Amino acid sequence: MKKKYLVTTVAMLAAVSMLAACGNKNNEENNTTPTPTVTVAPTEAPSSDERGDGPSTPAPTETPVETVDHNQMIQNVAQFLKETFGASYVPDMQMQSDEAYMKDTLGLDASWYDAAYVEVPMMSFGADKFIMIHPTEGNLENVQNAMENYKQAQIADTFQYPSTMTQRQAALVATIGDYVCYMIFTGFVGDLWEVDEATQIQTYADANEQVKQMIAAVVSGEITVTPWTEFDKMRNEIVKGYGNTYYPNVKVHQDEAYLETYLKDVLKIDAAWVDDIIIEVPMISANVDTLILVDPSEGNAENVLKALQDYKTYLAEEALQYPMNEARVKTAAVAQVGDYVCFSILGGAVDNPEEWGITNDEELAAYYESMNMNAIYALQSYLGIWE
Repeated sequence: MKKKYLVTTVAMLAAVSMLAACGNKNNEENNTTPTPTVTVAPTEAPSSDERGDGPSTPAPTETPVETVDHNQMIQNVAQFLKETFGASYVPDMQMQSDEAYMKDTLGLDASWYDAAYVEVPMMSFGADKFIMIHPTEGNLENVQNAMENYKQAQIADTFQYPSTMTQRQAALVATIGDYVCYMIFTGFVGDLWEVDEATQIQTYADANEQVKQMIAAVVSGEITVTPWTEFDKMRNEIVKGYGNTYYPNVKVHQDEAYLETYLKDVLKIDAAWVDDIIIEVPMISANVDTLILVDPSEGNAENVLKALQDYKTYLAEEALQYPMNEARVKTAAVAQVGDYVCFSILGGAVDNPEEWGITNDEELAAYYESMNMNAIYALQSYLGIWE
């Protein structure tokens, strides 16, 4: 199993100061007839040296108090795990906003926590879960007990798939810093069908322990996590739907020089037309899987859309293609969704169409078209725009 570690720091400062002043009074003596005097308010407080009480002592300062945005910390942890495991990160449905689920399923009273992240698999035959809770003051033990009870309930649940029993038995409940976590991470472990149950449980437990160390590194500040932008989240929503059939593995947009050349020479897009862009392509030329997501600059959405439509035509009619890719490039999806423009050829090629019940070229083209359009549908769903 592959371990990944990164490094970061977080710090804050605060200080207070104090100000003091004092005054004095003059009296005249030995006059038989008192002479009226005028009292003038001092314009400056005497120093400690003038008062004769020695050098002044600096005013004490308060110890800086470090503050943590617990919701952001939890989001950072979840983001890091998703970036680390990619398609092997199985949980895909967040539940922390469902008060009934939090109370009835997890046994968590709303007053026990002030930040939470709960992600479970959408399909019932999956066991992978990630739960991270920040308890409110005085409720750490309540949350720990709730998570332990949830683990035991999951093990005792006879309505779940028997194949997930060893995964549920290996679930880890851990207190990491100020947080309580429940985790089952098996997506990156591999096939364990041929080993005995004890070995399965131990292997899954080791995997969960590895994830625990990753979480601890984020919480303690050893890992730097740059929060995703909205644009990143759009891309992730698209990619999530393809799971382990998402094949683009070269991020063109992360190399400034490469991006400039790719825009100009490959896509025929003027850099001035683009505010932000994600381009992910395959490393191997035999593969055509591609995702292009563009946030056009003001007034340039049509220019970008036209350029990507022309690029689709080029791939289908002029560029040399392997036979297996011809139907794929012809059915590439190109669409404007809200303010964004998306181009997609995704989902991989079908090696044996007959095994998928595909009997002719028309059915194969329809399949590829649906796979490519899934990226558009995911973007529409994320933005809440249906056209």
